[in-house]
Amino acid sequence: MKRLIVFACLLLAFAQSASAQPRSFGLRGGIGLEMSYQHARNDNFLEIDLGVLGDAGLEKMPAYYPGLRLSAAYDFTLFSAEGKGGAFAFYLGPGATFGLYGRSKPVAGILMQVGIEYDIPKVPVALAIDFRPNIWFGHEGVPIEIEPQSVIPMGALRWKF
Repeated sequence: MKRLIVFACLLLAFAQSASAQPRSFGLRGGIGLEMSYQHARNDNFLEIDLGVLGDAGLEKMPAYYPGLRLSAAYDFTLFSAEGKGGAFAFYLGPGATFGLYGRSKPVAGILMQVGIEYDIPKVPVALAIDFRPNIWFGHEGVPIEIEPQSVIPMGALRWKF
């Protein structure tokens, strides 16, 4: 009987912990396309994205760094507001990015993500728009370089669970 009570208490504790840390998964697109995962912790969240960059049909803005990249940012919610029409959150956070660009050359850099997210009421979906300037280290022999595409905002659609 004691084991059953302990098991039930542990199960309730794990269920509470899982519900207290919402997650979301979806797509982030604009110049290129990324799979996006977010894991919330209190008001802040960790975002991990894996994707490719491309020209997205913009003839005047060709892909400066075509390739594959993995990015992670820890975002701090600076402001949030809730109402009958949904919830908005403004966030900002630092991060790191790694990738294979051009002729399969590995690169690494740091980033700063700034964005706004809207949670749709009664539907577990969030819409976001953000931009994340990247600074690369050692790309094409240049010690430090700002990625030109990274200042173009990208949109995201994520399913919250």
